[in-house]
Amino acid sequence: MTSYSAKISLLLFSLFFSFLLGEGILRVLGIGPHEVNIPQIVSQPAACLNPHPQLGLSLNPGRFQITINKALNYPCHHLEDSTRSTRSTDSILSEAPKQVFFFGCSITYGMGLPDSLTFPFLVQKNFPDWDITNFAVPAYGTLQSYLQLKTQLKKGNIPALVVLNYTALHDSRNKLSIVQQKYWKEALAANPENDANFYARARFPYVAKASDETLNIQYLSIEEMKSRWTWSHHSALIKTVEIVFDNILDGFEDKQQISQKIILEFLATCRLNEIPVIITGISKDQDTQNMLAFCESIATPNLSFDHDLLDKAYSLHPHDSHPNAVANQTFAKKLISFLEQSF
Repeated sequence: MTSYSAKISLLLFSLFFSFLLGEGILRVLGIGPHEVNIPQIVSQPAACLNPHPQLGLSLNPGRFQITINKALNYPCHHLEDSTRSTRSTDSILSEAPKQVFFFGCSITYGMGLPDSLTFPFLVQKNFPDWDITNFAVPAYGTLQSYLQLKTQLKKGNIPALVVLNYTALHDSRNKLSIVQQKYWKEALAANPENDANFYARARFPYVAKASDETLNIQYLSIEEMKSRWTWSHHSALIKTVEIVFDNILDGFEDKQQISQKIILEFLATCRLNEIPVIITGISKDQDTQNMLAFCESIATPNLSFDHDLLDKAYSLHPHDSHPNAVANQTFAKKLISFLEQSF
């Protein structure tokens, strides 16, 4: 009995010592516990974003003044159809404008910039005979774009052209990976405007498997999403173990294959309605370039913006990481040149 107790005590001591050693090594290497590093976003009036039962979030119609991290302030105009304005109020459209849809996430939306400095607004300005609708919403992936397109087609709104703006950041959102779930839950919980009702009503779409014969779209509310391990906020070692564990679980299903499947459905829907599509790759990372190569392999017009999201010279640094006005001008010039040559 004494020998058994001694072995248990030795085992517990060894585990405790190993934990302290691992914790110490990580701290020396500069790795600490998990810290909440979420941008603080406040709008006046409140609630510039609404919870949505199929898309997660949607734009609340109205004019808002948004402040990011108590420093970056910008105005935005959300139209009655929950899209962002692409024209000044005094601009005049032609009698029969060509309807063009832009889809994407916060980058296409123009996070951190007034309407007039976003690249969809700049492209609209160059094509006065077009009527560009910017459907992009912060936190969206390609799956939300597909659902938005389907909704518009059901309403009988068939555009003459669709521009689908993609970045590899969408892969985790399309799959709603464990890592992504924890980030969304933490990010949306950081907004004091979001209450329990918001968490229940904001249901995000996702596709769990690329191997399914059809696009099996499921939904998860914020309150149902995975939470970060409590002790990750106190221990560098536990945080590291959590990251490794989550990435192992996420790695069982290739998230880019899921995005490819969604894009194929998106393209099939457009072909059925005889709608030309351009897919842009916003970011410079390898996964985004791989997706453009995939588009090339299936003969889909594509364009790389070739933008390094980590380049502070082209971001709203130090207040926000989204592309700044100069980057959006570059996006617009590349897209305008491509469109003038192709359409």
